[in-house]
Amino acid sequence: MLCRLSVKNYALIEELEFEPGTGFNIITGETGAGKSILLGALGLILGNRADTQVLRNPSQKCIIEGTFRVNMEAVSRFLSENNLDINEELILRREILPSGKSRAFVNDTPVNLNALKILGDMLVDIHSQHENLLVNEAQFQLAVLDDFARNKEILSTYYKQYLNYRKISIELELLRQEESQSIAEQDFIRFQLGELNDAHIEAGEQAKIENELSLLTHAEEIKTRLSALIQIMDDENSGVIPAIASQLSNLNHLVHFDESLKGIESRYTSCFYELKDILLELTKYAESINLDPERIANLSQRLDTLFRLQQKHHVKDSDDLIKIKQQLSDKLNSYDSLKDQIDLKEKEIQRIKTELEEKAEQLSIRRKAAIEPIEQQLKASLSELGMPDASIEVILENTNDFTETGKNKVNFLFTANIGQEARSISKVASGGELSRIMLAIKSLISNKTLIPVLIFDEIDAGVSGGIAARAGKLMKQMAENMQIIAITHIPQIAALGNNHFLVSKIVQNGTTQSTIEKLTPEGRVKELAGMLSNYEITQEAIAAAKQLLK
Repeated sequence: MLCRLSVKNYALIEELEFEPGTGFNIITGETGAGKSILLGALGLILGNRADTQVLRNPSQKCIIEGTFRVNMEAVSRFLSENNLDINEELILRREILPSGKSRAFVNDTPVNLNALKILGDMLVDIHSQHENLLVNEAQFQLAVLDDFARNKEILSTYYKQYLNYRKISIELELLRQEESQSIAEQDFIRFQLGELNDAHIEAGEQAKIENELSLLTHAEEIKTRLSALIQIMDDENSGVIPAIASQLSNLNHLVHFDESLKGIESRYTSCFYELKDILLELTKYAESINLDPERIANLSQRLDTLFRLQQKHHVKDSDDLIKIKQQLSDKLNSYDSLKDQIDLKEKEIQRIKTELEEKAEQLSIRRKAAIEPIEQQLKASLSELGMPDASIEVILENTNDFTETGKNKVNFLFTANIGQEARSISKVASGGELSRIMLAIKSLISNKTLIPVLIFDEIDAGVSGGIAARAGKLMKQMAENMQIIAITHIPQIAALGNNHFLVSKIVQNGTTQSTIEKLTPEGRVKELAGMLSNYEITQEAIAAAKQLLK
């Protein structure tokens, strides 16, 4: 229940404390006194948006704080999941700063506005006069059916699965689009990859070809120069090696005379054999060099193939072509992976659809089971509200596709008279009838819903006299299961409250401000007498007020 509402610097309110009690709470006051302002302030701590126009004094911040006493598992779970303190009292606070910024707190811990909204939806249901039109909407009618059938947990599970179903369906569609768009690209990639595979490119191949081609195209010059070099080294008359051999022979004789020359002799010997080895390698190399026009043509053709592929793929050498080949192969593999992903998504979609079908069927069965008691209870409530011949027929139909709430759609048909065809509420119900239908519906679900606070903002519009008294009794019955706060202009309803609060406007220090006070028994008599006599209080009005309070 709402224990206390504190409002500072909001619209016509300078500072105000509202402490409703358990049961049926009544708020009255002349038009424009500030009753709706009070609800506006409450709405801010329930997550509604605000701006600096709500500031009474634009240089100071607005502070609205609500204290609730609740024992609800859903609230405790939300607090725990969001690392918020769990105390005996739940305190929601909202601050609107002159700068336009807004701050929200739960048990003195800063939270975002969405957190207030979630908690607010658990704690308070505010029903205003214009919301009577909601009864015409299929979504609201289905929500009534689900509230009565206590489908909240199944709906929550279904909705999570539905969101997952929608998410995966979108992902699957994107994958299919990607697959469709990639078909032409895959053919082109396969062509490119086939071309590179057919080329049989090896690592370092281009450098080897260029080196061999250079050698073959200069073979004649290389052989000529090698022949001259070999002749210089090995000519019997003037060659380097024969000359060194002759000098080495002289050194061998000199060593016999002076052993200090032995080191030079050794070095000379090394040079001789090194040159002999070089000569052998040069001779072999010269013999391996052959003029081969056919080989040159083959290598040139191979190099042209590599250059063409490099130009096509915008790379510098054959090693880069090998990298391109790997990239194309990986991309083709990714397309194969795309097919695998599509297969997995399709299987997952089918699994979720099976689960959704099961949950949707459960919802449908529970909804069908709730229809008859709903129709009976609404007929009884409408009879209490002065429409003994009225009835509401609940039509439940199946849909082909999944929706956020299952595979059903609902329509409430209304008739006010026996023998009259039941039709959609929006087509046959008057304003006064809409008020009574909505009150009957709220009464229907009051002992089914977990929301602890229900606020009626002039829901009794369009009803008066004896009907109003019956509406008040229905609200009082509802207050046995939850805290009811009703803003009303009808004295027959106001007289039924367990607690009565009066909202007034006063002028203080040259400014108008709204105040609220809890009426004493004497104050209630005076207020009810005023309501009965258009605030021209007479002895007759006072007597009538006392009679209402009995």
